[in-house]
Amino acid sequence: MNENTNEKVVKRWQLLVDRLLERTKSGDLDWEESTRSGEFITTVKNSVIRFAQQRNREDLTLYVFRIENDFGEVVDSFNDENLDADQNGAPYFKKVDPFFHDLRRKVSGADELLDELLKELNDDLFA
Repeated sequence: MNENTNEKVVKRWQLLVDRLLERTKSGDLDWEESTRSGEFITTVKNSVIRFAQQRNREDLTLYVFRIENDFGEVVDSFNDENLDADQNGAPYFKKVDPFFHDLRRKVSGADELLDELLKELNDDLFA
């Protein structure tokens, strides 16, 4: 964690990420693909939250969250490494990595297309 970031801010970031994951899973929050590759966006009130997959200095996957105000200015940003561990001691990477891949599949329509292909192939086999 950056020494300039206090524990209270980190706890709020953790809470935000947990709520984003919960609301998305329950279907209460929708995401869209950004114009930037590997980035998704959602809107909460007048704020935009950007969630992106990037590479760190060691070329390892890093997940970045950026919060923009209604003027499009980035007012806060953090990544999964800033979040350290959740209450059970698991790194946040273990939460946001599957979340990112699930979002990618949902937004791209991969599951629907896969279902259509399987249905079509199944129908062809029994025709």
